[in-house]
Amino acid sequence: MGEAMSDGKMVPPPEQVKATREAIQIVLGLKITAAQDWCAAALHTSRRSFQQWETGDRSMHPAFFELLKIKVALIEHT
Repeated sequence: MGEAMSDGKMVPPPEQVKATREAIQIVLGLKITAAQDWCAAALHTSRRSFQQWETGDRSMHPAFFELLKIKVALIEHT
């Protein structure tokens, strides 16, 4: 897992963020950019921010990652 925040929550490592996006790609049959757009829209942010989370240029807040995982699970189980 990634580094700990001041409240003890763990920041997801870029590899987990990318793997989650790749799951969306497979489930929805999207290419990389379209999957990044889907993920960004699900989190009400920009594609660029999502790309920075994937590459590790910025740390994703654990709440965003938790929300993304919930939304991915809903897609996978419908």
